Amino acid sequence: MGKQSVSRFTSSLQDPSFYMDGSDGSRDVSRVVNRFISYLMNPLPLRTLHGVVICFLLIYAVVLGLRYYEVTTIPFVYNHLNDLLVIPLVATACLHVIWWIKKDRSLRLGILSILSLVILYSGYFEYYLPGIHRRYTGDVWDVMCYGVGGILFYFLQKLS
Repeated sequence: MGKQSVSRFTSSLQDPSFYMDGSDGSRDVSRVVNRFISYLMNPLPLRTLHGVVICFLLIYAVVLGLRYYEVTTIPFVYNHLNDLLVIPLVATACLHVIWWIKKDRSLRLGILSILSLVILYSGYFEYYLPGIHRRYTGDVWDVMCYGVGGILFYFLQKLS
Protein backbone atom coordinates (compact mmCIF):
# COMPACT_ATOMS: atom_id res chain seq x y z
CA MET A 1 0.00 0.00 0.00
CA GLY A 2 1.47 3.35 -1.00
CA LYS A 3 1.90 6.34 1.26
CA GLN A 4 -0.89 8.24 -0.50
CA SER A 5 -3.47 5.46 -0.05
CA VAL A 6 -2.54 5.05 3.66
CA SER A 7 -2.95 8.76 4.33
CA ARG A 8 -6.29 8.79 2.47
CA PHE A 9 -7.47 5.82 4.58
CA THR A 10 -6.41 7.40 7.90
CA SER A 11 -7.95 10.77 7.00
CA SER A 12 -11.24 9.05 6.22
CA LEU A 13 -11.16 7.39 9.67
CA GLN A 14 -10.76 10.78 11.34
CA ASP A 15 -13.69 12.27 9.42
CA PRO A 16 -16.92 11.64 11.42
CA SER A 17 -19.01 11.68 8.24
CA PHE A 18 -17.12 8.54 7.19
CA TYR A 19 -19.02 6.62 9.88
CA MET A 20 -22.37 8.29 9.23
CA ASP A 21 -22.54 7.68 5.50
CA GLY A 22 -24.41 4.69 4.19
CA SER A 23 -23.07 2.67 1.33
CA ASP A 24 -24.90 4.90 -1.14
CA GLY A 25 -23.51 8.12 0.34
CA SER A 26 -26.68 9.05 2.22
CA ARG A 27 -26.75 9.94 5.85
CA ASP A 28 -29.44 7.51 7.00
CA VAL A 29 -27.84 6.78 10.36
CA SER A 30 -27.35 10.47 11.04
CA ARG A 31 -31.00 11.19 10.26
CA VAL A 32 -32.23 8.44 12.59
CA VAL A 33 -29.97 9.63 15.42
CA ASN A 34 -31.01 13.26 14.96
CA ARG A 35 -34.68 12.30 14.84
CA PHE A 36 -34.35 10.26 18.03
CA ILE A 37 -32.55 13.11 19.85
CA SER A 38 -35.17 15.65 18.78
CA TYR A 39 -37.86 13.20 19.92
CA LEU A 40 -36.29 13.00 23.38
CA MET A 41 -36.01 16.78 23.71
CA ASN A 42 -39.75 17.44 23.32
CA PRO A 43 -41.83 17.49 26.51
CA LEU A 44 -43.71 14.27 27.22
CA PRO A 45 -47.50 14.17 27.33
CA LEU A 46 -49.30 11.85 29.76
CA ARG A 47 -47.33 12.98 32.81
CA THR A 48 -49.38 10.82 35.19
CA LEU A 49 -48.76 7.70 33.12
CA HIS A 50 -45.04 8.39 32.88
CA GLY A 51 -44.80 9.08 36.62
CA VAL A 52 -46.47 5.75 37.36
CA VAL A 53 -44.21 3.96 34.86
CA ILE A 54 -41.12 5.41 36.57
CA CYS A 55 -42.49 4.19 39.92
CA PHE A 56 -43.10 0.74 38.38
CA LEU A 57 -39.51 0.63 37.14
CA LEU A 58 -38.28 1.49 40.64
CA ILE A 59 -40.51 -1.19 42.16
CA TYR A 60 -39.17 -3.70 39.64
CA ALA A 61 -35.59 -2.76 40.57
CA VAL A 62 -36.41 -3.24 44.27
CA VAL A 63 -37.94 -6.67 43.56
CA LEU A 64 -34.81 -7.66 41.62
CA GLY A 65 -32.67 -6.51 44.55
CA LEU A 66 -34.79 -8.45 47.04
CA ARG A 67 -34.55 -11.55 44.89
CA TYR A 68 -30.78 -11.12 44.46
CA TYR A 69 -30.23 -10.84 48.22
CA GLU A 70 -32.74 -13.66 48.83
CA VAL A 71 -34.92 -11.59 51.14
CA THR A 72 -38.09 -13.36 52.25
CA THR A 73 -41.28 -11.49 51.34
CA ILE A 74 -44.92 -12.28 50.83
CA PRO A 75 -45.38 -14.70 47.90
CA PHE A 76 -47.22 -12.09 45.80
CA VAL A 77 -44.04 -10.01 45.39
CA TYR A 78 -42.02 -12.78 43.75
CA ASN A 79 -44.88 -14.61 42.02
CA HIS A 80 -47.24 -11.95 40.63
CA LEU A 81 -45.96 -8.38 41.05
CA ASN A 82 -43.87 -8.41 37.87
CA ASP A 83 -46.87 -9.72 35.93
CA LEU A 84 -48.89 -6.77 37.19
CA LEU A 85 -46.18 -4.28 36.16
CA VAL A 86 -45.23 -5.68 32.75
CA ILE A 87 -48.27 -4.66 30.66
CA PRO A 88 -48.13 -0.94 31.60
CA LEU A 89 -44.37 -0.93 30.99
CA VAL A 90 -44.55 -2.66 27.60
CA ALA A 91 -47.62 -0.69 26.50
CA THR A 92 -45.86 2.59 27.36
CA ALA A 93 -42.82 1.49 25.34
CA CYS A 94 -45.13 0.59 22.43
CA LEU A 95 -46.81 3.98 22.71
CA HIS A 96 -43.43 5.70 22.50
CA VAL A 97 -42.52 3.71 19.39
CA ILE A 98 -45.82 4.70 17.78
CA TRP A 99 -45.23 8.36 18.70
CA TRP A 100 -41.73 8.21 17.26
CA ILE A 101 -42.81 6.60 13.99
CA LYS A 102 -45.95 8.64 13.44
CA LYS A 103 -44.55 11.92 14.89
CA ASP A 104 -47.87 12.48 16.65
CA ARG A 105 -47.95 12.46 20.44
CA SER A 106 -51.71 12.77 20.59
CA LEU A 107 -52.10 9.10 19.62
CA ARG A 108 -53.21 6.67 22.33
CA LEU A 109 -53.45 2.89 22.46
CA GLY A 110 -57.00 1.66 22.08
CA ILE A 111 -58.69 -0.95 24.22
CA LEU A 112 -58.24 -3.60 21.50
CA SER A 113 -54.49 -2.95 21.31
CA ILE A 114 -54.16 -3.29 25.07
CA LEU A 115 -56.37 -6.38 25.10
CA SER A 116 -54.29 -7.98 22.35
CA LEU A 117 -51.14 -7.29 24.38
CA VAL A 118 -52.72 -8.95 27.44
CA ILE A 119 -53.81 -11.96 25.36
CA LEU A 120 -50.37 -12.24 23.74
CA TYR A 121 -48.57 -12.21 27.10
CA SER A 122 -51.10 -14.58 28.66
CA GLY A 123 -50.91 -17.04 25.80
CA TYR A 124 -47.14 -16.99 25.51
CA PHE A 125 -46.10 -16.97 29.18
CA GLU A 126 -49.00 -18.90 30.72
CA TYR A 127 -49.87 -21.43 28.01
CA TYR A 128 -47.05 -21.89 25.48
CA LEU A 129 -43.89 -21.64 27.61
CA PRO A 130 -45.12 -23.95 30.43
CA GLY A 131 -45.67 -26.63 27.80
CA ILE A 132 -42.08 -26.55 26.54
CA HIS A 133 -39.99 -25.51 29.56
CA ARG A 134 -40.00 -26.63 33.21
CA ARG A 135 -39.09 -23.17 34.53
CA TYR A 136 -42.47 -21.71 33.54
CA THR A 137 -45.81 -22.55 35.12
CA GLY A 138 -49.22 -21.62 33.85
CA ASP A 139 -51.18 -19.64 36.43
CA VAL A 140 -54.62 -18.04 36.27
CA TRP A 141 -53.51 -15.40 38.77
CA ASP A 142 -50.79 -14.24 36.38
CA VAL A 143 -53.39 -13.84 33.63
CA MET A 144 -55.47 -11.76 36.04
CA CYS A 145 -52.44 -9.62 36.84
CA TYR A 146 -51.86 -9.02 33.12
CA GLY A 147 -55.50 -7.98 32.80
CA VAL A 148 -55.37 -5.64 35.81
CA GLY A 149 -52.16 -4.12 34.42
CA GLY A 150 -53.89 -3.55 31.07
CA ILE A 151 -56.89 -1.91 32.76
CA LEU A 152 -54.54 0.24 34.84
CA PHE A 153 -52.66 1.36 31.72
CA TYR A 154 -55.91 2.16 29.91
CA PHE A 155 -57.17 4.39 32.72
CA LEU A 156 -53.80 6.07 33.30
CA GLN A 157 -53.68 6.87 29.62
CA LYS A 158 -57.17 8.42 29.81
CA LEU A 159 -56.31 10.55 32.88
CA SER A 160 -53.94 12.87 31.07
